Amino acid sequence: MKLFFVRFFLLAFFLLATNNIYSQIKLDNIFTIEDGISYSIVLPVNYNKNKKYLLAVGLHGLFSDGSRMVNPFSYYSRYMNIILVCPDGNFTDNGRNGVKWGYDKSEKYILNLVDLIKSKYKVYDDVLLFGFSQGGNQGLQTALSSPTTFRYFAGLSGGYTTLTDKQISNAGKINILFISGDTGEGEAFTKREMDSRFQILKRYNPYATRKVYPGTKHEVTHEQAFYMFDWLMMVSQKDRSTHLIKEDYFKSYSDSASTLLNQKYTESIQYAYDSISENKIFAPSYYNLVSSFFAIKDVLSFKKNFFTMIELYSTYPFFDHNPVLNLIEDIKLSDVDFLTKEKFLEFFQTKMIEYESRLSNLYKGEIYLLLAELHIINHNTQYARASFKKSLSFYNQMNPKETIYIDAQIKRKMVYITEYIKELEDGK
Repeated sequence: MKLFFVRFFLLAFFLLATNNIYSQIKLDNIFTIEDGISYSIVLPVNYNKNKKYLLAVGLHGLFSDGSRMVNPFSYYSRYMNIILVCPDGNFTDNGRNGVKWGYDKSEKYILNLVDLIKSKYKVYDDVLLFGFSQGGNQGLQTALSSPTTFRYFAGLSGGYTTLTDKQISNAGKINILFISGDTGEGEAFTKREMDSRFQILKRYNPYATRKVYPGTKHEVTHEQAFYMFDWLMMVSQKDRSTHLIKEDYFKSYSDSASTLLNQKYTESIQYAYDSISENKIFAPSYYNLVSSFFAIKDVLSFKKNFFTMIELYSTYPFFDHNPVLNLIEDIKLSDVDFLTKEKFLEFFQTKMIEYESRLSNLYKGEIYLLLAELHIINHNTQYARASFKKSLSFYNQMNPKETIYIDAQIKRKMVYITEYIKELEDGK
């Protein structure tokens, strides 16, 4: 127990000392079209135009594009001193209403992009080319065709394209990483094909690396994205002393999640703090922390971390929102005396004034809906109606990309709010 309180003290000091990190978090995905190439670029935090950076070029899979490809990777690239560029495929994919890659017909397009970026930014000559799914197939072919440009290649659930003998023989000239899951019909097939291709490449490059994530479907996870960039740091031997994310924090995060699930809240809090000490901006670790504090009714600690969690989830829309939405729902349904006694209503109203500009429309809608529910509990009809209206307004302003997987939930809430507002106004 003594160790537990020591951890609390250290993290409290740690958060105060590193509070400027939160001011650095921003959505800085820049989309542009130059020289016939459309691409998204994300620069590192504290970017310095006079400093040289590693360049990572990421190729999207089918049903996607460059602006969506940056999401799971920019979270790490911007905090590991990497310039991330994700172009749109240069072929129209009519069947999927999008863009795709044309293999040998896309190679010049990708090389032109690298030349363009090198003309605008200071980057090292040795470039990482990586790709997901079809982008991984395109990337492997392109990297092996131009090994002097692409010293590093990473295929994520892709990289089993047909190669020429010349391309295969170039495998010894580049650093190669193959990553995949093994679950689901599509990913099981992908894994088999990648295993087969990897064994051929391994003959020419004994240092090639293969990583399989058991239980992972055909998708990119945070753990894969971090592992890829961490691998890049290792094989490139570039200095990581200024990185904001240096060490693997997934073991402590996973332990925090599992102990939370098993209602071992004190242990979950300790593991969450361990994870945060390595990655100060990983939103799910804060979710574990906040959920544990809420479960043990440690209101003070809950309040200290709740809006940090919401801000981090707001900044990176690709985090799974559902656990946080469920937590907010639990707050509404929790013990009324507990909420009113600890002045939750005043707390949320005060914090919204401070945080409103830093939260996404989704979470502003959620918090104002929570406020409306708390006002109803306290029989403050006038304030409840005003909060319901603000909630509905923010839900209506949401970006569809942010809520693609929870659209039905939000629509049900909007119907509920509309009906409640009418009921309150009819009862004036």
